[in-house]
Amino acid sequence: MFHSIYAFIEEWGIWGIIFSMFIEGSSFPFIGTFFLITMGVVMELTWFEMIFTSIFGSFLYAVGSYIPYYFGYKVGKITENRLTSKRREKYQKTKEYFSKYGVWSVAISSPLPLGNFVPFIAGISRMNIGLYTLLTMIGIIPTTFLYLSIGHFYPGNIQELIQQIQHFQITILIGIILIFGLYIWSKLRHKYQNHTEQMESDN
Repeated sequence: MFHSIYAFIEEWGIWGIIFSMFIEGSSFPFIGTFFLITMGVVMELTWFEMIFTSIFGSFLYAVGSYIPYYFGYKVGKITENRLTSKRREKYQKTKEYFSKYGVWSVAISSPLPLGNFVPFIAGISRMNIGLYTLLTMIGIIPTTFLYLSIGHFYPGNIQELIQQIQHFQITILIGIILIFGLYIWSKLRHKYQNHTEQMESDN
């Protein structure tokens, strides 16, 4: 593995990192975290190179994710056209709800294991492509810089470090799902209580 990475570095340098982020953004199976940290270890990157790679690489990550975004957009459009008028209205409300409350989930979820599904969901919801790109970059830039800098400065066992990062990502993901679930539950409960009170007042 390391021999292949060394050969890759000699040929592509930081542009290899940037191109790899485009591949990862397209939802193609790729060992992104391992690759970034390893590149940080074997390459003597300056602060400027790490910042440049994080920003430009994150932009290409967002561009690569236009592929699953486009598929999601097409699936959402086909689904909406097949719905009845009543269900289409509910579907429209769901999209509006995501646009209002779920946009920051793009920035939060993009660096996590769930990140590959985010562009698909954003496409289904027909999220503004400019806003989607910005939020994706907001989520990816700091994590890319963190991985590169960890690989550059961390003196310990890289494999153990990667496992710890993956466990940390899963913990954050579970926490986000729980918080989002509680939020939805409280909204539905509040809506049900209002509906019940309205029915009692009508009687």
